[in-house]
Amino acid sequence: LFCRGCLEPVLSKEKPLCPLDYTPLNKDDVFPDNACRREILGLEVKCDYADSGCSWIGQLKDLQVHAQHCDHQVTICRQCGLNVPVQSLTTHQEMECPMRTAQCDYFVFSFDYNNKLNNPIVGSRVRNG
Repeated sequence: LFCRGCLEPVLSKEKPLCPLDYTPLNKDDVFPDNACRREILGLEVKCDYADSGCSWIGQLKDLQVHAQHCDHQVTICRQCGLNVPVQSLTTHQEMECPMRTAQCDYFVFSFDYNNKLNNPIVGSRVRNG
């Protein structure tokens, strides 16, 4: 029993040999094992985003559909490049992102919030926002 990814390189050779006992393999004798496939797809798994707080547990065959709608999936913040849970992206971009736009209380201009941290003169006159 071999997965497709392991077996395809073997079968692409001119004279394929079994990876276990090195006997010649006939490409016509190799076929998908549907019973094994059903058993694997029926295994119970956790969500890929369990480390981000998702508590979903289900069969492997249902994981892809769940992951597409999971509230805990991670995305990249376009402003700073950090990985952020999708459900927290708006809060991150408005309140936490070091590259969010900040407005000066005294002058009519905007700049990256990160500049507040790097410039103490500007930072003392900037409203967090």
